[in-house]
Amino acid sequence: MSVLLELTKNATKALALHGGKIVFHIERNDKYIAVSVKDNGTGISDEVKDKLFKEAVSSKRGLGLGLFLSHKVINDMGGKLELNTSSEYGTKFTILIPIANK
Repeated sequence: MSVLLELTKNATKALALHGGKIVFHIERNDKYIAVSVKDNGTGISDEVKDKLFKEAVSSKRGLGLGLFLSHKVINDMGGKLELNTSSEYGTKFTILIPIANK
């Protein structure tokens, strides 16, 4: 839950600069549950994108630990946190959580 909150807070910050919208999408198949948070903000630069999951990336609005820790939590659960971003379409984070076989 805290990972989803972190992604939503980040999307909200991206929109605060010029307005826009946030879209949530949930999907399930035999292997995973996918939860996506997409904004139509300005996107994330390649320089920052390459660092997001590897180290704290500080900004004017925070310490920059949120995505780093979110990535770690999801990986520790056996899942993935994926990023798709562009200046034209905004940013989409997708949480992939594996479904346990019974």
